[in-house]
Amino acid sequence: MSTPAPVRTTAVAPRNVRILSFASICAGGLLGGLIGWAFIRLEVHGNTTIPQALGAFVGAVAAALGIAVVATLVLRAVNEWRSIERGVNPRTGEPLNRRG
Repeated sequence: MSTPAPVRTTAVAPRNVRILSFASICAGGLLGGLIGWAFIRLEVHGNTTIPQALGAFVGAVAAALGIAVVATLVLRAVNEWRSIERGVNPRTGEPLNRRG
């Protein structure tokens, strides 16, 4: 009688999901930078090169960080969901007791 193969448990998300998360963080940073630049352009009059650059930088960093937090939470939730589907406790790695 053969023993079943061990279930491979890893916290790493699939490659396509990680690529999509990275692309969304980059897109969010770009859009945040455009919003920051446009906001300063509307509010400040005169020579606005430095304030516009600072607005774009702050907007890009803030948006990218916000989307990175959301992407991390989504990746963790997907990993936990897949662990439960496999019948493994996501915290301990032990098999779940199925009722029914």
